[in-house]
Amino acid sequence: MCYRMLHTITMSAAEEKTHLREEMRNRIAAISASMRAKEDAAICQTLEKTIPVGSTIGGYMPLPDETDIRPFLHTLLKNKHAVYLPRYENATITFYRITSLRQLTMSHMGILEPEENARILEDGTPLTVLVPGRAFDAQGNRLGRGKGGYDAWIMKEKDTGRPLHCIGIGYSCQLVDSVPQEPHDQRMDTVITGTNG
Repeated sequence: MCYRMLHTITMSAAEEKTHLREEMRNRIAAISASMRAKEDAAICQTLEKTIPVGSTIGGYMPLPDETDIRPFLHTLLKNKHAVYLPRYENATITFYRITSLRQLTMSHMGILEPEENARILEDGTPLTVLVPGRAFDAQGNRLGRGKGGYDAWIMKEKDTGRPLHCIGIGYSCQLVDSVPQEPHDQRMDTVITGTNG
């Protein structure tokens, strides 16, 4: 069942986002463990079929309520792909290369991140980046957690001219009719869930 946006004269996009985040929190909490595992596996399989061999990948380490793409990251690393994961530094995202998921350390935000001495993503490198979110729509619009880290990073990287392909990743229940948008929000090129791959 798709989320129907609450349209009122006084409700701003920011307020609509707050309502939608709460709806998504409830939806994700209602997914059974077996269904989550099924969708996680389907998403990883779709990514393996979708991303060209040799691509440089920007991934993410999932939080407990996010799609688990770790099996896909393991496959990439086993096949010697260039894999980068984000570090959050002064409220901004920077991607660093990893060669093993064992190289990660826990940040103050409770997120596993690359070590500080890892190699930073070089300017101009074409990148396929996997972007978690709270909600997505068919136009590629994305709702994040409200901190704006990915939106700011994507905007900056596009401004530098980096060839960038953004893939939104989420469970099927996170697809909605319409995601409220503000000027800083960045659109995904593709959205992959456990049922639309």
